[in-house]
Amino acid sequence: MTGRPDKPSSRRRLRPFVWALSLVLLGAVLAGCASDGPARSASGPVGSASAAPRGTTLRIGDQLKQIELPLELSGAGDGLPYTAKFANFAGGGPEINAAFAAKKIDLATYGDTPVLNALAARTDIVIVGVAAYRPNTQLTVVTDQDGDIRNPADLRGKRIAITKRTAAEGYLLQVLDAAGLTRNDVTIVDVPSTSRLAAVESGDADAAVEAAFSAQTYLALHRGATSLASPVVMRTLLVASQDAISDPARHAAILDLIIRLHRASKWTATHSDAWIDSFFVKQLGLTHETGAAVFTRQGPLTFAAPTDGDRDALELQGGLLTKAGSLPAGLDVARLFDSSFNADLSASLAKG
Repeated sequence: MTGRPDKPSSRRRLRPFVWALSLVLLGAVLAGCASDGPARSASGPVGSASAAPRGTTLRIGDQLKQIELPLELSGAGDGLPYTAKFANFAGGGPEINAAFAAKKIDLATYGDTPVLNALAARTDIVIVGVAAYRPNTQLTVVTDQDGDIRNPADLRGKRIAITKRTAAEGYLLQVLDAAGLTRNDVTIVDVPSTSRLAAVESGDADAAVEAAFSAQTYLALHRGATSLASPVVMRTLLVASQDAISDPARHAAILDLIIRLHRASKWTATHSDAWIDSFFVKQLGLTHETGAAVFTRQGPLTFAAPTDGDRDALELQGGLLTKAGSLPAGLDVARLFDSSFNADLSASLAKG
């Protein structure tokens, strides 16, 4: 990469933990070699749990305990009649895809671009839940301190740091599309997820796609840098292997787990200080103030059955990635949506 002239040496440097924060996404960015986490099991049915016989094991791919922690703190994970075995993936979507391909996990949560990459690789997965967020609360485009980028249209001709094959790539394409631009109107700087903001700070990129919470810390340390507002809606997808939903025991366990996640999300909403301290402060290393600001904007992680709108959004994303040369043509995005599971989930959520 080629850099621009050095910026003033008085600029405050980001502390190392900020780069690690971008691993959470969502976002940004979702190893087949990751080790399995501790198993948790107990008794007592919830929702459709009675259909999940004892001895059933559900292997769950997690990131920074975004699934396990709210279940644990809220008590919604108590009384499982099946075993939930968590494996935490620091590398995001590509590593989760490798785990699905190796049949090491049954269920995981990550972003839309990695799911499309899995579809292109013919990994047999299905979207079983979707959490949609307000614009600018999951990912955002962070600019340098020069002040010449104030809206997405100003990205024309600029160098933008992303991590290919992650949610960051798909998000950028959607931001450009909404602004009337394409992949050819910018220069992509492909770097690891932990180095995107560093590329902006060093002058190797003019802007970067970043998780909203770590962007907030960066902006506080770099006067003149900005976060671009965009109408793009981000989604976190809950994905299961086809093998898992075809197995009656694991199918029932997944339905039960999503109901429990709903209960956990309600707990995080009503116990926000405890959740902020446990997740944003202890898990991510943010201050309580910053964590509270992020949680107020994002709200709790709540999954619902996929809708036609979710499918349309993913088809749009797939089309943009195909035009950019990142995905092959002819992907059948509709194959990612299993209507029978969606019907079961909607019925279970209505009861739960």
